[in-house]
Amino acid sequence: MEYTEVEAILATILEREADTLDKPTVEEWKKLSDKFSYSFSNEFKYFIELMSLWSFPGEIYNVSNGNNNGNDTIEEVYNHEMRYGNWNPNMIPFYGIGNGDYFCISTLDSKVYYYYHDKEEFEEYYESFKAWIEDLPNFLA
Repeated sequence: MEYTEVEAILATILEREADTLDKPTVEEWKKLSDKFSYSFSNEFKYFIELMSLWSFPGEIYNVSNGNNNGNDTIEEVYNHEMRYGNWNPNMIPFYGIGNGDYFCISTLDSKVYYYYHDKEEFEEYYESFKAWIEDLPNFLA
């Protein structure tokens, strides 16, 4: 999936950010990839970069420490959960739904999982991040 394809999907369901925010730098992506020993897919990188232009409901976590949407970074949320929860270290939270529930990417299989805070369980939701993006119009409807 190309950058323009991801943006085309987002353009049908989201409003533009009032201000242009900072996209993650190459160094910020490298730091995050190194932390998890994981290579993020292009679709994931495109999506996070496009969050500098589009306003998403809920909390999409940041990679950039610069001028961002004000949400925590992926690393901050992960570190918090590792300290205070029964967190699977192979799960990278990227979207906070509320009440401690998250969408996550697994470093083991690159599938997207949903974490239920109340049950402390992960459930496979999508085969890939690409599938998650493609289903956003239905999910956000």
